[in-house]
Amino acid sequence: MQQSHAEKAIASLKSNSARLASRLQENLAEHSRDIALLDTFSATGSSAAKYLDSGVPPPIEETKKLLSSRRESERIDGLKRVVAMMLKPHPVSVFFPLVTSLLTPTTSLPTRSLISLYILHVAHTDPSLALLAINAYQKDLSDPSPFVRAGAIKTLARMNLPDIRPLVNVSVDKAARDGSWYVRRAACDAVRTMWSADPDPEHRPQLEKTIDVLLKGAGPLTVGAALAAWEEVCPQQWDLIHPNYRAWCGILGDMEEWGQCTVLRVLGRYVRLFCRDPAEAGLDKDQELLLDSSEMLLGSLNEAVVVAAAKLHFYLGTPTHLAKIAKPLIRILHTSTSPEVRASILENCLIVAERHPELLSPHIVTFYIKASTPLLTKRTQLKILVALTTTSNVRPLLKEYLVYVKDTDEEFSNDAIAAIGTCAKRVPAVADECVSTLLQLVKGKHDSVLAQAIVVLRTLLTSPSSASSRAPIASTLVQLLDTGRIRSPTAKSNIYWLLGQYCDQGKILEQCVPDAVRVGARNFAEEADETKLQLLTMSAKALVVSHLSTMTPHLRHLSLLFNYLTTLARYDLAYQVRDRARFLAGLLQSAGIGSTPGGDTARLGMDEEDFKSGVEVEVALKKSGEEDDQLLRAEQVRRILFDGKAEATVIADRSTDEELGTFLIALGTNAPRLSFTDPLPPYATSIPPSSIRDAISSSGTPSKLPQEIRSASSRPMTGFGNTTPPVGGSGRASPIVLVPTNLASADSSRSASPFVTGGGRGRGGFVDLEDFYADGSSEEDGEDGESDESEVEGEEGEETGEEDGEEEDEDSEEDESDDGSEEDESGTVRAS
Repeated sequence: MQQSHAEKAIASLKSNSARLASRLQENLAEHSRDIALLDTFSATGSSAAKYLDSGVPPPIEETKKLLSSRRESERIDGLKRVVAMMLKPHPVSVFFPLVTSLLTPTTSLPTRSLISLYILHVAHTDPSLALLAINAYQKDLSDPSPFVRAGAIKTLARMNLPDIRPLVNVSVDKAARDGSWYVRRAACDAVRTMWSADPDPEHRPQLEKTIDVLLKGAGPLTVGAALAAWEEVCPQQWDLIHPNYRAWCGILGDMEEWGQCTVLRVLGRYVRLFCRDPAEAGLDKDQELLLDSSEMLLGSLNEAVVVAAAKLHFYLGTPTHLAKIAKPLIRILHTSTSPEVRASILENCLIVAERHPELLSPHIVTFYIKASTPLLTKRTQLKILVALTTTSNVRPLLKEYLVYVKDTDEEFSNDAIAAIGTCAKRVPAVADECVSTLLQLVKGKHDSVLAQAIVVLRTLLTSPSSASSRAPIASTLVQLLDTGRIRSPTAKSNIYWLLGQYCDQGKILEQCVPDAVRVGARNFAEEADETKLQLLTMSAKALVVSHLSTMTPHLRHLSLLFNYLTTLARYDLAYQVRDRARFLAGLLQSAGIGSTPGGDTARLGMDEEDFKSGVEVEVALKKSGEEDDQLLRAEQVRRILFDGKAEATVIADRSTDEELGTFLIALGTNAPRLSFTDPLPPYATSIPPSSIRDAISSSGTPSKLPQEIRSASSRPMTGFGNTTPPVGGSGRASPIVLVPTNLASADSSRSASPFVTGGGRGRGGFVDLEDFYADGSSEEDGEDGESDESEVEGEEGEETGEEDGEEEDEDSEEDESDDGSEEDESGTVRAS
């Protein structure tokens, strides 16, 4: 008997445990569906991601059942299915009645986001059907929650339906006057959306009125979005900016980070148009206000804010302001972990180094290159080092460049060799040392290093100061050609160009050119096209110079070599080589170049008939008694071949329109430019009076700038992302004193402060905390007595003020300050 009872108890316990496990599994599945944890416990789970992975749409009836469910999680799951079907794309119009029925005052924000995605999709595919959802969003415009009102504004603006354009205009205009900063920010985004969707000039006046309202009521959290809308819709309406300029300078430190970037960009353009150049007339007061207010932003933790503030000081400031931008940029290079941010900051540093190298010269060690640095970053840092090269640091930099030449990347190695040549140009005192270094590189084993070193040597030898060293260097290069150590086509073509261009100077023609032509003619058919072209040109130049010279020991040899080369070029596969040979032969033949002083004639080239018939060189040379008419003089031929030849450049000059503070400098010159990335305009020659920037009061008359805004530059301000003290601050923050001892100064400072309302002694005159709390308890007792005396009066006026109180409560629910307070879904206000 006892055994049967024990068995029943055990069976009951097993049954209860199984039911409990089943219930726990159901609850776990219910709460983990949104975060896709169900697939961990079951291979047949239904996470939202599987609808995007599968090409088969989920069953329609099952989706409808989920949409009409009473459970919030199942309705969200149904909406996810609809969105997945929408993205495939599959037809989803059949779900419209069920989806729109979910828009109720109690709908959660995640659900509203999914519904908005669906409605926007329907608005683009079936506009007439989407009009049926307008009613629900109109009701949301009056919802107590600012998040719901903001979502409704964004959805209506993105629907882009011409039939509801007037309704959307009215709704956006109403949202621009909303008491919540979040809704006003959504109104700014809605204005930009409406203009980008339909940029018709007829809609501009209405949008300008809305932007005017947004700018006048803009606070620290909305001014950036309002100015972004102004930039896109009416960037030339500066009348909207005038009365707000000084106020925005005063709250610059309290704005959110991306709003600070927008404000700095707009106010920088504003100063260029409405203030004089400080180099001519000194700093304007309003210009100085902007620079001083933005100085604290150089210590921001946001890299974009630092660059925007540095740009403002770079283009608008005096040399005193310029000196403040170097350390913030270096700080970002040391602290940033993002390669993209570092690349952008380095491009900005390059602009600073090229225009004001004295700012970054003390930090030159920061730009030394490590082996693990990415290639693009290496090249930018090398350009910065070249820009910072001076007489005092050129020798340490040359040692750095020699290390960089050994880099495994060919492009960076070539850039390092070019940097050596740039040092020789910038600091003539080390030119001989740089040339010796390049000659050592020419004798190396790597073809790419050798070719780049010859290109740099060619660039250096084109300068007039290098005339005396051309002959020895040319002789060395010809020797390397003869021994076969130079195999690069680029190197050979540069050597031939150098010999041909300067064969009339020094002893290059006598000692170097004949051997170079002979070496080149030996393997002419196997050379690259660029080498063949330069070899033909060099041979023609040498022949012209030899013809004009009084001493012509090599004239006949050069004539024979030129004929030999032109004959080989006639059968070349490249049409450029054939054309060059035909042009040079005809040019020299028209001037009668090739006759020796003794009367013996080495007939240059061949006439057209011989060239077409394929007559050999020997046969053409034996022709006699036929002299063509001389069409050109030898001096004219010389000018054609020698004058106006372009010189090689070591490092290409940067574009002059590149501007500090834009990411476009890292993308290249072919990157698309937006309206707000245009370069800063020049300073205006004639400017209006500064009274246009006086704030307009409610009565319509200009009001002076408040004292707390005028002194914004003298007091430390902190805002979003500004956790560091202002750069160049004069002192530490004042300590917090819990027990003041100087009562007279405390009372006077409290009474003089514009931020403290009310008078009286308050609690600032107590020496210790015991008196402070004792007085507080006595005040509470006095307040209780006063409340007893006024209780009868309160009962008499209760009935008369009941209706007014209800109206005030309704109004107070809508009023929200612009100081960063937020409201959650339940309507509870919480300070951020």
